[in-house]
Amino acid sequence: MSRLHVPDWASVAVVVLLVLAVAVPAAGQSSGYPRLANIYFPDLRYADLEVLAKWDLLVVPKRACDQCLDELETLRSLNPDIERIIHMPVGYHGEWLSPPINEDLVTAIYENDWWMKDVTGERVYLPSGAGVVNTSIWAPTNAEGEMFCEWVADYIHERISPDGPWEGVFLDYCMDDIHWVGNVHGSPLDADADGVADGKAELNAAWRAGMEILVSRLRELVGDEFTMITNGNNTLYADCNGSTREDFPEMHGDWYDNIKDPEWGYIAISTLYRDPIVSIVNVMWDGPVVDGELVRDDEFEREFAFNYTSTLIFGNGYYSFDGGEGLTEHSQTWWHELYDLELGEPRAGRERPEVSIVGVERWEMISRRRFENGVAVVNPTTVTETVGLGGTYFPRASFNGEFYPYAAATGSVDLTQWSGDVLVGCGQAFSWARNVHGTVNGSGDVELHWDPVDGASAYSVYRSHRPDGSSSPAALMAVVSEPGYVDTSAKPNRVYFYRVAPIDEWKCEAPLSGNVSIVTPPEGRSGESPGSESTSGASDMSDGVGGLLEDHRGACAVNVDGTAESFGVPAREAGESVGSMLSLHGSHPNPAGQATSISFDIRGSREVPGSTVTLTVYDIMGRVVRRLLDAVLPPGSHTVTWDTRSDSGERVASGCYLYVLTREEERRSGKVVVLGP
Repeated sequence: MSRLHVPDWASVAVVVLLVLAVAVPAAGQSSGYPRLANIYFPDLRYADLEVLAKWDLLVVPKRACDQCLDELETLRSLNPDIERIIHMPVGYHGEWLSPPINEDLVTAIYENDWWMKDVTGERVYLPSGAGVVNTSIWAPTNAEGEMFCEWVADYIHERISPDGPWEGVFLDYCMDDIHWVGNVHGSPLDADADGVADGKAELNAAWRAGMEILVSRLRELVGDEFTMITNGNNTLYADCNGSTREDFPEMHGDWYDNIKDPEWGYIAISTLYRDPIVSIVNVMWDGPVVDGELVRDDEFEREFAFNYTSTLIFGNGYYSFDGGEGLTEHSQTWWHELYDLELGEPRAGRERPEVSIVGVERWEMISRRRFENGVAVVNPTTVTETVGLGGTYFPRASFNGEFYPYAAATGSVDLTQWSGDVLVGCGQAFSWARNVHGTVNGSGDVELHWDPVDGASAYSVYRSHRPDGSSSPAALMAVVSEPGYVDTSAKPNRVYFYRVAPIDEWKCEAPLSGNVSIVTPPEGRSGESPGSESTSGASDMSDGVGGLLEDHRGACAVNVDGTAESFGVPAREAGESVGSMLSLHGSHPNPAGQATSISFDIRGSREVPGSTVTLTVYDIMGRVVRRLLDAVLPPGSHTVTWDTRSDSGERVASGCYLYVLTREEERRSGKVVVLGP
């Protein structure tokens, strides 16, 4: 794929989905999903090539043969896997002779009277203004005895040449039927020029035979490795690699027809053509545009996701998006965030999921498809459905920039009518690493150990200098095959925060464990780090910030159902060291409902100036929830009330929270369990 580079293990950021680098596929062969196509007709000389290179398949006009060879090579250098496809109309053409590549074609059409005529002898035009050419076997022949369908195959081959920049050709208006054009034109067609209107069946058969001659001759000329894609309803399966459903899903019927038609529906064009099958679903959006930009309201996002997931689920095609009210079609580089999700290869084909309602119209079309790194689901009915995912996945909205919190995992999703969605993850209810703990050995190296996790093929080990484990300066230290790691890069007299994540057979990470903090001794000293014990797991997430609160050796848990509990014995929740000026008396009530009060003492004489005291609440993952206090306080007894809201003012979820009280070099900490309303 060309969207997200899969980095080496040594530089991977903290994310859930880690995909191992794979061998680079041959040019034109996509290495995963989604597969994206762009039918792009503006001049490449003025295009943003870095943006265009993000697509897997790019269809450009034939004038690029003359004018844009440098740009085509630049696209290849930017994306070695891109498939560059030349657009060649075979059922119509304009009368223009410029650029020079058109001159031979237009001259030959005029000289041999290869324009399609109606029963009055007049030329036939499409609504676009282009003239229809006579690709049927009733067309006149040239001096060499060739019909247009024979001659144009040689013309195309000369322009694309084996040594040229192209991986394939897009044969526009390559279709089985032509009789319908007479209805659009307003007068019956007369392809054999006998002055009599052609019968529907006979005309279509003659046209289909001409198209068959064209593609078979072109295939013989270009060889088996060259991609040939058609645009139009046809059954030319033996010689072509695929077709395009342009203006999906409205063209030639509704969504159901465009998916299910046995000859030219999306399922058919994803299975019937010759391998490798390269079919395109092209959506031409006609929704509102403001200042040249699409209006991305709820209706747009619903319909976009519906068509996009349909492409992912019902076939192996390339998705293409065009348009917006008043915008020029086939001329855009608009990008959606869904394109950035690297789903990997499909695990299987389309599946019928568990659903909440049966018997409604087309409920049998509710479908899902599971990929290495996610699942796509679609609901084409007129009612909201609860759709089973066939595994445990994470909604995209749950991604917080670092990892996917386990509480967001789900085995089903509610889909409104005519909608779709993509969720991420490996599909397995994978366990956290448990009993993560560490020591400092005699050499000053940090030794980490944890319990083996069933189904884990490897483990990622992360280290941060900050207790929240944020992506900067967090780093992936190693991927190890066994439940243990020695950090030889640890420096003396530092505090490090470590997390561990199992990796399953699909190369997906489980959620990260809680932090374990390691304090390395000063140079020349070694031994067990104080506060280095931490346990973590699917039901005992550990103390969350682990060794951040090194006063604690207890743990707290937030269960999947939202209930909370605390366990373990705190080492010094309200304790103090000899000579301490700070005493913490805990929180009350605990568990807390709407509010809890945290009490503490500052020792010293009233004449002694006050000192700065901070009180901060963290969640179990070490993220700051609320900054309750940052003020200069005099000695004496103090109480601070927490209304169980975050800094943003929202009520926090049920669970275990940790608070840290600091004064100068002293620090005290405690836990409080918040219960829901």
